[in-house]
Amino acid sequence: MDSSVRVIRKIKFGSEHRPGPKTGRDFELKKQVTELISQIDRIGTGTIHSLEVKHGLPFVMDVESAI
Repeated sequence: MDSSVRVIRKIKFGSEHRPGPKTGRDFELKKQVTELISQIDRIGTGTIHSLEVKHGLPFVMDVESAI
């Protein structure tokens, strides 16, 4: 396969319901934030074309990478 062929994937964050963060000093990151960090880690040499943020949280991201 031609290595110059690239694909763009759309990744939507937080599509499943999850209880809110714990109260007190310690807290959990919102699911959307942990998914964003995980996706960035998996991109490797790909490129983030766009990252849409709604109400202060990552909502959807377009990623370009080689096939």
